[in-house]
Amino acid sequence: MRLLGKPAKHEWPEETVAIKWNSFDVINQVRIDQICPNICENAIDLIMSMLTFNPNKRITALEALNHPYFKEEPMNT
Repeated sequence: MRLLGKPAKHEWPEETVAIKWNSFDVINQVRIDQICPNICENAIDLIMSMLTFNPNKRITALEALNHPYFKEEPMNT
């Protein structure tokens, strides 16, 4: 929740209406690049796509495997 913040009401999946949206505390979102400063843009996009609250908008496993992140050259460590 810290990474995503409180879900927007329109993003809360209809299947989970039993879980009250109002029961979540307001949590300010922390950007992933603040937690991992050396992360590349494609990694951020992939992670955020996988962590989308609404499963109907979340990236599928096949889409994740075909994400540009996996086609990048590895970073030197």
